[in-house]
Amino acid sequence: MELIDEKIEQFQHILNNATYDTRYNTEYHEAYYGTETLVTELFSEEDAKKFRWNVSNLVLVATMHIDYETELKDYKNHINKCISQLKVYKERIRNFWEAPEPLEHEVNETISQETNIKADILLVTATKTESRAIIDIFQDITNQTSQLSLIGDRIYHDIGSVNGMRIFMVQSEMGSGGLGSSQQTVQKGIIDLAPEEVIMVGIAFGIDPKKQSIGDVLVSKQLMLYELQRVGTKDGNPKLIPRGDKVHSSTKLLNYFRSADLSWDESKCKVSFGLILSGEKLVDNIDFRQQLCDLDPEAIGGEMEGAGMYVACHDSRIDWILVKSICDWADGNKSHNKENQQKLAAKNAASFVLYMLQLVPFAGKLKVCESVSDMESLLIERSLVESNHKPVIGELRKITPEPQSSKIHETFTSLSNEKIENSEDENHFKRENAEKIIEKVVRPLRDCAKYIKPYFENGDYILNLENKTVSLNLKFDGYEFFQICEKSNRFCLKDENLVFTYKRDEILNRSMSRITSHLDYYREHFIALKTAIENLNTSNVPISFESDIAVLIENESKKYALAEDERKEEFLFKLYATVVTGKDAFSGHDWATTLKKTKSKEVLEIIKKDPYSNETFTKIEYLKNEIILNIDKLINELNSLDEELQNAYCL
Repeated sequence: MELIDEKIEQFQHILNNATYDTRYNTEYHEAYYGTETLVTELFSEEDAKKFRWNVSNLVLVATMHIDYETELKDYKNHINKCISQLKVYKERIRNFWEAPEPLEHEVNETISQETNIKADILLVTATKTESRAIIDIFQDITNQTSQLSLIGDRIYHDIGSVNGMRIFMVQSEMGSGGLGSSQQTVQKGIIDLAPEEVIMVGIAFGIDPKKQSIGDVLVSKQLMLYELQRVGTKDGNPKLIPRGDKVHSSTKLLNYFRSADLSWDESKCKVSFGLILSGEKLVDNIDFRQQLCDLDPEAIGGEMEGAGMYVACHDSRIDWILVKSICDWADGNKSHNKENQQKLAAKNAASFVLYMLQLVPFAGKLKVCESVSDMESLLIERSLVESNHKPVIGELRKITPEPQSSKIHETFTSLSNEKIENSEDENHFKRENAEKIIEKVVRPLRDCAKYIKPYFENGDYILNLENKTVSLNLKFDGYEFFQICEKSNRFCLKDENLVFTYKRDEILNRSMSRITSHLDYYREHFIALKTAIENLNTSNVPISFESDIAVLIENESKKYALAEDERKEEFLFKLYATVVTGKDAFSGHDWATTLKKTKSKEVLEIIKKDPYSNETFTKIEYLKNEIILNIDKLINELNSLDEELQNAYCL
């Protein structure tokens, strides 16, 4: 609580001294990012995400004139939100041990309150007509009445399962910005339900009555956020210049809908794919509609909520697409036969989405939606132990109980819910304890991208010195995977329902020693790498580990002292490229291309200019020192890991 109080005081000081020129200064960034780190440590990464979203502002409009007063006001509101959120976290800590158990009669009988729900698809609507259409259309297929589920502070509609996928629907307010808007609604939906895909379904306005009809379905190939504009002047008249994003929908979902369109019955309605305009305005004026069309002549329609969905999904790397049907022409006649046209459009959009979901197999998307008991989550498939199967070191195995297996079923019934009896040759950990062990191994290496950034390529691996037995890989996008040892000896973290297991007598000591030895091996590599970089400007580069690259560097370094002055800088760059990439940059003539393969922004920035200039060499030296500092941090992390591993194995 003292740490939170410090952050509150820091933000309060920023608020009291806020001026237009002091916005987002160094003090602000220290407070803001320090708060994110604090929330992550005290609670979780999800809470840190919630903090960012709760205090952020969606800005979709810009003009050529700066409104200093408004911008300062928005900045102060943002700071006040930060303070308010910190007070909420403080209250959570204060009440953590005092929270009373809910009384039975206090639980709403019609709304289930669940926290273990996962969705495959989240459908998003903005009006009652759109929501009603989805509920009615899907109910005929799922044979399930829409169930209301209270998760967090939102009510979601559990529509049922289609083609093995669990479908949820949530309704937002109209528009992308503001309280309850599509951005806020989708953000909360992603946090609460962790969907694989988000599809916005509903009604839109059409562009060309001659080529389109009421009820035609529009699928977003692209989305243009038209609110962000520059208002200029041409021939004495205002001229609008679009400055908002023009973004592509998920290529995967777009492909799914195109595949569904091939067999779709067009006698029901026509389906068009193209650019859809998205903004905050409820358009019902033909002149304004024409102005919007002039922004991009390829537009096929427009609506109000897509921008918010895009912002939320893009930030969370969730696939998204917008499917809406034409209900009017935004020409001043919106009220004409409004109700019937909106119902028809909403029905057609919902029908096409359902048709796609029934037709396309979403392989591997079905999740375990039921709550998993402690007993089930701790079950180890004993058949694997009784066979000759030798589990890999530190293996995490996904538990997928199959009712058809009488042997596993008998194991379920024989084990106590309170306690797991260990056999002589194996040891079981609860999932949360297993995750603690994995986290202790992963934590020091998970952020290696920022520790040794020049060696971080494609987000997939950190350092590989082309040694046959050593690899250090890391992925934390989508399914999480972490590999620290040899190919068959690995830590995996891929799903929620995982159990850590090892055969106690045969593997425990060997596992511990192997992990420790591998960490020592990496530590030696990093120290050697640091030494090599430190000695780039000397006649000798001592390398303490064996590899072809190390020998190459050592041999080539001996030539440095004999090189002519004008060749020394080129040699240093080749040496630097060799150390960074782990590949021979001396044998080829195009060493700069080799260096570019690092895909390091810093390195690319350096070699854009004359690679032999003094300025470039100075930058290399600066980067070299920065790398050394960061490698020191990594080595310190590895040094502290041994004790943590010992503690982890004593759980």
